Amino acid sequence: MATKDKEKKTVPPKGEGAPETTGVWERLNEFGERHAKLIIFLSSALIVLTVIIFAKVFYDRTLAERAARDVSQAGDDVEKLVKLKEKYKDSPVAAEIVYRLANRYYQDGKLDEAEKEYTEFKSRFPNHPLKFFVDKAYVSLIANKKFLAEDKEQRLKVRALQTHPEDRAKVPQILKDIPEDRRTSVDASYLSVGPPKLPNPELHVEIANRGTFWVELFENEAPNTVANFLKLVEDKTLVGTTLQRTGDVLRCSKPVDFCLDFERTDLEADDYLLVARKTQGRDDVAGAEFEILTRKTPNPPETTVFGRVTAYTPIVDNLKPEDAIKAITIQRRREGKVEPSRRLVNPEIQIEIAGKGAFVVELFEDEAPNTVRNMVKLVEEKALDGVKPVKAGDLLRLSKKVDFFVPFETTNRKPLAGWVVVRKAQGREDVEGATFEILLAEQPESKDVAVIGRVKGDRGFLANLAPEDAVKSAVVIRKRSSPYDPKRNKP
Repeated sequence: MATKDKEKKTVPPKGEGAPETTGVWERLNEFGERHAKLIIFLSSALIVLTVIIFAKVFYDRTLAERAARDVSQAGDDVEKLVKLKEKYKDSPVAAEIVYRLANRYYQDGKLDEAEKEYTEFKSRFPNHPLKFFVDKAYVSLIANKKFLAEDKEQRLKVRALQTHPEDRAKVPQILKDIPEDRRTSVDASYLSVGPPKLPNPELHVEIANRGTFWVELFENEAPNTVANFLKLVEDKTLVGTTLQRTGDVLRCSKPVDFCLDFERTDLEADDYLLVARKTQGRDDVAGAEFEILTRKTPNPPETTVFGRVTAYTPIVDNLKPEDAIKAITIQRRREGKVEPSRRLVNPEIQIEIAGKGAFVVELFEDEAPNTVRNMVKLVEEKALDGVKPVKAGDLLRLSKKVDFFVPFETTNRKPLAGWVVVRKAQGREDVEGATFEILLAEQPESKDVAVIGRVKGDRGFLANLAPEDAVKSAVVIRKRSSPYDPKRNKP
């Protein structure tokens, strides 16, 4: 009996100094003792998972670098490219491998294999930057297959083939296929094996009351510029425009809301060339602007040579400022229709300070669409006319009192010298409707400041404006075709 009493646990009486509940640490300690094995297992699993993740990231990066190196070393070796295609089928360089392999097959005259690779590219990589060039090559390939399906003897009698690449060593073998009495009709000096050279597009340009001159477009040398020009012709965009002469240059321009990437060409000197000139300070060309250089000009700088006037040049020589394009018709084009690659232009406004000069502001509409629409509308409403710029430290503020605000739009540009910015109104989360600043020096980044544009060209005189200087006029130089109806908040 006494033994049983000793085995009974003694329960401490409730009272002063006796804990009512077990402390948190005691509970955690007790939990740890009970589940030690589980905790160790979970901790180990977490460590292993972390190591695996870091190893995977490192492996992927290493794989991508190795793949790029292997592709570069493979060059145009078909056997190596076939192996790399399978090895790196899911890597970032897979598209480049398929593209190279297709081109190599095409150059070797293996058109069926090339078609298979081009088709695979179009299916697997529909949004890849190389897609534009694949589409062009595919259209050319299909035309070549159709051509090569014709009777070989008839083909050799009437056409000179271009190699891709040239392989004159095969010419004697091909000539054996032609009867002896017909060989004199074939000039072996230019005959070669491979896909034919496709004819360039040809246009007729009719000038009202003057006549029509002919134009050939160099599609191989400037494919996107030519595709854009053909699209302009189809849309009748250039009808009604005039060719303005400056010396030996005739310039035709129509305001549009898109531009093209600049294509560099390297052609021999010639006269009556059609060129697209690079926009000053940018690496693009205007979407509906071209020039005719009437004198022989070797490799005109900063231009894309995309065509030439081939007939009736006296009409071009005698054009007057009032002579307008009546019609442009496409007389010949290659099979398949390729849409040009175009980019929307940024709006531009010109602000003139009375007695001091004018400057142009390019507005970043894609980054701050509503703020830019509001700025363009302010200019069109003449709201900035008469505003006096106020210099405050390293910035120039232009502000006019209006009864609305516009929502603040965050942009990811660093505020540099020459940038145009807007700032949140004091105590608000939006921007005063007719207030913006021009930075004269780089500024610290702030979540309350958004970059919406930049001053183009010389801006030196802006730092020396006097308090009495005012905006004489502000005009919109260009804008997009979409409506400019900004959201404006009432106070």
